[in-house]
Amino acid sequence: MGIEQQLLEQAERRGEKRGEKRAMKRAMKRGSDKVKMMVIPNARLQGASIELIADIVTLPVEKVRAILDKMGIE
Repeated sequence: MGIEQQLLEQAERRGEKRGEKRAMKRAMKRGSDKVKMMVIPNARLQGASIELIADIVTLPVEKVRAILDKMGIE
C-alpha cells in the first residue's frame, strides 16, 4: 500500500470518529431535552418555583415559562 493510500485511510478514520462523536453529542442532547421536558411540568406541579426549575434544568426563566404555557401549566 502506498503512502497516499495510508494517509487517505487515516484521514477517513479520523473523519468517521469525528462523525461518531457528533452523533453521540446530538443523541445525548436530545435525551437531555426529553428529560427536561419531563422535569419542568412535574416540578411545577409539585410546587417548585419557575426560577428554581430554570436553575435545575439550566434554561432561562423565559424558556421555562414558555414551555409551561404551551403545556397549559401555570
